[in-house]
Amino acid sequence: MHLPNHKGISNKQSFSANKYQYQISNFKSLFGIGNWKLEIVEDPERSRRGNYQKLRKAFTLIELLIVISIIGILIAAASASYLKAQQKGRDGRRKSDLKSVQQTLELYFQTVGKYPTTSGGKIQCNTPADATTTIDWGTEFKCKVQTTDADTTSFIQQLPKGPVQSGEYWYNNTSLNKYTISTYIENSKDPELSTNGGSNCVVPGGTSNPLGTNNFCVQNP
Repeated sequence: MHLPNHKGISNKQSFSANKYQYQISNFKSLFGIGNWKLEIVEDPERSRRGNYQKLRKAFTLIELLIVISIIGILIAAASASYLKAQQKGRDGRRKSDLKSVQQTLELYFQTVGKYPTTSGGKIQCNTPADATTTIDWGTEFKCKVQTTDADTTSFIQQLPKGPVQSGEYWYNNTSLNKYTISTYIENSKDPELSTNGGSNCVVPGGTSNPLGTNNFCVQNP
């Protein structure tokens, strides 16, 4: 049985750790017998701070809306850049294709002595042995040059037909020594477009393809 502590001889110490407050009381009885008592009491202030930190781990509705909006803006910007890069790539291929056809026509000119005629925007043979064969875009360009030739002469294994679909290119033969090849360029701000004054040739009227009215062309050297 412990005797009541005297008011002047009790010693109580306290300290805090984590969210608990520890109180140690040294009770000395009137007879000099010491008893230590350890009390663990929850610290209200630390408990409130801990609960607040737990709540702050979750996003509020406004924060979620802001994050979603930022993600949407980034996706839109990336999509626009991707589409422009694709468009630029297709236009670059079209220009390259027309240069390739130009080289093929020069080979034809050196062999036959004149450029082929045209039929509906396609290349048509006009050799002494063949004046009717029409070459579809995307197929082999070959003609029988002389009546005495046993086989046809191939000028290119496959004519280009466009990066999107067939029919993107239009061949126009104005005379035996002149021609124009035109196509549609998607980038309306391209400085090489005929409509922007970047080309020496003029796209023949009425020439178009499924993508739009032709706005870019090349011609014989």
